[in-house]
Amino acid sequence: MRELDNRLMRHIDLLMERYPSLESAKNDIVAAYGDIFIKSAVLKTAYRAILTNKKRGFLEEALPDIPEIKKADLIDASLQGADALYDFVSSLGLESFAEALKNSPSAFEKYCDDAVMENMKKAKYTAFGLGPIAAYIFARMTEIGCVRIILSAKFNGTSEETVRERMRELYV
Repeated sequence: MRELDNRLMRHIDLLMERYPSLESAKNDIVAAYGDIFIKSAVLKTAYRAILTNKKRGFLEEALPDIPEIKKADLIDASLQGADALYDFVSSLGLESFAEALKNSPSAFEKYCDDAVMENMKKAKYTAFGLGPIAAYIFARMTEIGCVRIILSAKFNGTSEETVRERMRELYV
């Protein structure tokens, strides 16, 4: 999925270069995508650091300081363990993120992708700007990701229930 995110960002950058007028257009949808993407990346990094027993030095280098999540507090919570991280994320008003993170890393990734898709669905009702273009690109990449999940599951003999858990919400 990381590769798909990188491709989406390259497409958006290309559009911004070609059509500078889009930059001045209302881009709430793209801004919300960036917000969810950054928060999820920071939380995934902190969670993976807990799972691999990383120390403070690693966390200080790996985690950025963003306005919504104070780096020092996140590092302290991460060093205390997974339960402390869940509580910290909940205290930020991100209870749904914390709940998904409690389930499993893959459930968290799915939750983040579905949250982005919910935001992208708002672009259906926007006539101009970068939002509808970004939503279309993201929707296509999500569909490709879902096809990959299905093909991989068929190849590996994964149960139907597991496949349903991993399927992302579609734009439709």
